[in-house]
Amino acid sequence: MDAYTTAITFDADGRVLFIGGATTELVGTNTGAAAGRFLADVLCPPIPATLQALLSVRAEASPLQATHQTLELCGINGTAQTFSARFQPIHDPWGTYIGGTLLLSASVDDPVQAPIQRWLDVLPVEAFYLDRDQRIRFVNRAFREHHGIHTSEPLGAPLRAVLGDTAYRQVQPYIERAMAGNAAGFETELAGTGEAARYVLVTYNPDIDSNGVVRGLFGAVYDITGRRRAEQRLQEALRHLQALYDASPDMIFLHRPDGRLLDVNSNAQRRYGYSREEMLDTGLHELMGAGCTLAEAVKRIGRVVAGEDLDFEWVAKQRDGQEFPVEIRLRRLADTHGAEPGEPQVLAVVRDITAQKQAQAELRAHEHKFRALVEQSLVGIYIIQENCLVYVNPGMAKIFGYRPEEMVAIKRLEDLVIPEDQEFARRNLARRFRGEILALPYPLRCLRADGRAIDVEVHGVRTDYDGRPAVIGALVDMTERVRAEQALHRLTDRLRILTDLDRGILGLRSRENMAGSSLRHVRRLIPGTCASITEIDHASSRCQVIASDAEYPMSVSAGTHFPLHHYGEIARATPDQIFRFGPDQGDKQTPPAFFERFQERGLLFHLVVPLFAHGALIGTLNLSAQNSKAFSDDHLELAREVSARLAIALHQARLTQEIRHHAAELEDRVATRTAQLEETNSELQSFAYSISHDLRAPLRAMHGFANAIMEDYAEQLDDTAREYARRIVAAASRMDGLIQDLLTYTRVGRGEIRHEPVDLERMIKEIQEELAREIEGLGARVEVEHPLLSVHGHRYTVRQALLNLLTNALKFVPPGVPPRIRLYTERRSEAVRLWVEDNGIGIHPRHYEQIFGLCERLHGSEAYPGSGIGLAIVRKGMQRLGGSAGLEPSAGGGSRFWLELPPAETPR
Repeated sequence: MDAYTTAITFDADGRVLFIGGATTELVGTNTGAAAGRFLADVLCPPIPATLQALLSVRAEASPLQATHQTLELCGINGTAQTFSARFQPIHDPWGTYIGGTLLLSASVDDPVQAPIQRWLDVLPVEAFYLDRDQRIRFVNRAFREHHGIHTSEPLGAPLRAVLGDTAYRQVQPYIERAMAGNAAGFETELAGTGEAARYVLVTYNPDIDSNGVVRGLFGAVYDITGRRRAEQRLQEALRHLQALYDASPDMIFLHRPDGRLLDVNSNAQRRYGYSREEMLDTGLHELMGAGCTLAEAVKRIGRVVAGEDLDFEWVAKQRDGQEFPVEIRLRRLADTHGAEPGEPQVLAVVRDITAQKQAQAELRAHEHKFRALVEQSLVGIYIIQENCLVYVNPGMAKIFGYRPEEMVAIKRLEDLVIPEDQEFARRNLARRFRGEILALPYPLRCLRADGRAIDVEVHGVRTDYDGRPAVIGALVDMTERVRAEQALHRLTDRLRILTDLDRGILGLRSRENMAGSSLRHVRRLIPGTCASITEIDHASSRCQVIASDAEYPMSVSAGTHFPLHHYGEIARATPDQIFRFGPDQGDKQTPPAFFERFQERGLLFHLVVPLFAHGALIGTLNLSAQNSKAFSDDHLELAREVSARLAIALHQARLTQEIRHHAAELEDRVATRTAQLEETNSELQSFAYSISHDLRAPLRAMHGFANAIMEDYAEQLDDTAREYARRIVAAASRMDGLIQDLLTYTRVGRGEIRHEPVDLERMIKEIQEELAREIEGLGARVEVEHPLLSVHGHRYTVRQALLNLLTNALKFVPPGVPPRIRLYTERRSEAVRLWVEDNGIGIHPRHYEQIFGLCERLHGSEAYPGSGIGLAIVRKGMQRLGGSAGLEPSAGGGSRFWLELPPAETPR
């Protein structure tokens, strides 16, 4: 066997970390099976007392030194063998014992031998051995691989030569310490080659023989990069935790068991007005408000140290003496931060509840107001749980006619609801408890304590009350409202029917149709009756049924005649009198003879409403029924309203008939008179045309002779004679113009009209060319906004109207002002309007209609010559074409004339 056969590595607690191959043969196990087990459990018993003593002593001694002694162990074959056992302790850089290696061999020789070499080669630690001269006597594979050297290269070489001067100077103090018999070590960062830096732990443990002489040292380099990375992550996490600690909206305190402060966060410092150092030095009693004692605080901290969690409210005090309420949560911590080892601490999380207290005070005030509101409310307020009322306000009790305690004592809600609505109420309540519907109100009919039915509207939502599901809501007494709505509904129906009746009366011309339509509306208002309308002719003492309406055929129908005396006392009725006949009417049990024919249908009850117009009885409204209850007071009132309308309608029908008769006579007269007027008008127009035409011949002679006198005998005449001759010529010219305009006016009124599309663009262009000399001479400007819409009319008439308007626009301007004329068209609903705007002298609105009259002038002929017929021709022509002409104000001065005619596409 070699000098050292095997080795076992273990931690400070004696737990196996590694077992060499030879040891496997000795103890019958390997590293995988033995790792983590105690060394005493791995070695085959009995464990020698010397080894037990060695392990126990080495685990407690500090610092430990290598020990060499002889042990006797029992192998797996049961044979005891004597081994040389060498215990090599392992220390961290601070000298703390962290484990050791037990080297076993059959002989006690130099430990640097091949079996140990094989064992150390498999370790992930760089291991080496230095002798007293600091020469390398042994390195493992990890050392060689890290330094890039071959197996035999460093053996015997000084460590300084292997490491280099710089690295050696760094480790020299630690090596010298180990050579002096003390374990040494340090941590450092090594730059990586093409990779991130790594961190290592370097340890030097002295090799001391049995005489206490240091023979050399064991060196080891551990890669602690993973640990350092973990420590860095831990430090980062601690920084984050500290940031959260300081940023917490709560105030956080850390206490000793005696109440003294160990730490406070930033929020606590801000709220109390102290720095951290001041708070740690300040007594706990300085942070307490009135009513809070240090003894009570320490007592509660002691309870938490004993394992109890506490939550309570407290009063805190700021540095300036101001107090504020807080909520405190105390919890025990096992941490030893800032305290003696093993001493527990108490974490206090303190929350300022000033706003909460204010909110609670406001809530109590609101609750007081709400309770007062609920108790005084006229609306019923209720809470239901498990189908029972658990609360009702006085308003609710009053609606049902109970006292509040009596209602809460009612176990079944159904007892408050009419039988017809009980199932409906149960379904709605169940749906609210299930959360299917929220706050939709619904109507319900309920029973009061006195048995009367009432109409209510129920509002309710699901909630929690005393930790259990409930429905809370309001109940409104709708009885009066429902009755009012029903009355309003009846009134609305009544008004609608009466409106339909009025509309029917107004829309129907014949009295028979009017009466029949009216009876259909009457039977809608008063169902279950037979209705008829009778007209009375006092001149012949006869009556006629003009309309009848019933559910079945009657012997009395429209067109039935009977003598007036069959009406009995009805024939002598006075206004506002109503007749009721029937078996229950006392002295009016027997109706007049007219109603005997209704007996066959069992119609024994009759209501007769006389119809009066201008104080005269003109007819009756008759209603018959089989039941006396068919005619209520409301029905009587309805019958009065209907009869008033029927009387007016019947009277109007008579008047209408008379008017139609008179209208027919008037139409005949008008037709005769119209024919006579048309004949006379035609004769007058012919006469005017003939006179105008015949007057032009002598007028031309007067004009010609007057001109001849002025041209041929001017020198023989004095100034007065020449002035008279000039006036004769001017008067003749004016007379000729007047006659010409009269002829035009007559022609417009008499000529044959042939409608056709008229192109206004082309017509305006022609008129401009015709008036070109006048336009140029006056310096006028005519603006036409293209395109101009075409119209439908008579070309000559339209042209004459436009020519007159343009001539007036050129003529009626202030002296020295050049005329400005603007023409454009616009589309009106079913017409085209042509505008002619100018900058002339304008026309006052009161003369707008006057100027369109025949021979109407607003200015003397000396200032603005003319006949005064031009605009009359314009309007006359437009009227003949089915159009119109007019004038509107102009904001900028001048006039705005317009012509309106059908568009060109209008069919004729």
